[in-house]
Amino acid sequence: MWIVLHLNPEPWAIGQMSVGRANGRAYPKMSRNPQVAAYQDAVRSGVEDYLKLIHVPREQALIDGPVDLRFWFWRRMDVYRSSQARNVRKHEVDATNCQKSTEDALHGIFFRNDKNDKHVESTMVVQDHTVEPRIVISVEPYIEDLSPIPPLVLEAMHAPLVPQVRAQALNDLRLDSEIF
Repeated sequence: MWIVLHLNPEPWAIGQMSVGRANGRAYPKMSRNPQVAAYQDAVRSGVEDYLKLIHVPREQALIDGPVDLRFWFWRRMDVYRSSQARNVRKHEVDATNCQKSTEDALHGIFFRNDKNDKHVESTMVVQDHTVEPRIVISVEPYIEDLSPIPPLVLEAMHAPLVPQVRAQALNDLRLDSEIF
């Protein structure tokens, strides 16, 4: 299933840290980051609206087995006012932080537990101050495919557990200019 959301990708970030007490012991507590929480609510809402639009009940969208998730992000780096009343532009972020916050938002819609996400891939297509923000999501049942792994690497995986032998097999692979 393919989904396009016209949302500005938000990277995962931690919330406020505090200390709680129970049974005479202190333990760390972390709240949800409000900006990430709002983003995840918007992602869930956008996906649920799309499922309704194409007449797919939410429970039918749930994949029971392994899942293949792919994300493409177009991120606008907005300007905002800091607590010191200065204009600040959002920083560039890496694709995996946007992947994490978006993947967490899809929990319970396409998969019951993110342990089922066998393949997760993300691409930050572009991020700047003029881009039209959007997220493209592909979610499918996972089908194992080891074909991208070069045969020499697969052979090295099965080499005896003697470090020099495995290192030599990988070194031979480096000499192949078509691969590296």
